[in-house]
Amino acid sequence: YVLAVYVARQAGRWNTTSVVELGCGTGLAAGVTWKLGAFAVATDLPEVVEAVTAPNVANIAADAAKKRRNAFVGAPLSWGVDAEAAACESLCLRGKQQGLIATPNGGECFDFVIAADVVYHSEAHEPLMASLRQLVRKPTTTFVFAHRRRLENDTNFLDLVLGHFETVKATPVTDILPDCPLDLTMYEFTVMKG
Repeated sequence: YVLAVYVARQAGRWNTTSVVELGCGTGLAAGVTWKLGAFAVATDLPEVVEAVTAPNVANIAADAAKKRRNAFVGAPLSWGVDAEAAACESLCLRGKQQGLIATPNGGECFDFVIAADVVYHSEAHEPLMASLRQLVRKPTTTFVFAHRRRLENDTNFLDLVLGHFETVKATPVTDILPDCPLDLTMYEFTVMKG
């Protein structure tokens, strides 16, 4: 919910961009970016996409052909599985080639990788980083990450991220939702320069 609010409060930022959401569940945040003009790919484990994401995406995007140029799709992405990350990139590239995605960055994908509440299992940190390294390669791609610290080892993931990306922005949740009781921070990262 917080990621979706963060996205909505920056409405002009998403128009004509390509976005992939990792660990999306229902695809709420990706759906908000799509409503604001992005081509959006909502990803999760294959069984989650089949049971939750795909039906929700279909309901949200039922009128896409009539009202929007950009598409909203659900796709399986098991972190650390290169073939599934490559398939997500292919969706984006195919959409650009077919003129379904009007983005300023030419033939490269994605403009944004977004995720919220995805690092609660430390065994998922390395596979998630592998997928991030594959999806966030160009200097103009931004990784937007809502992080709620739950356990002491949650900082281990941030250490992994900071080994590959640089922090552009860190916003406490109370700057977005003043009454939110969660210890959550919104981060934005880009590929480390040099």
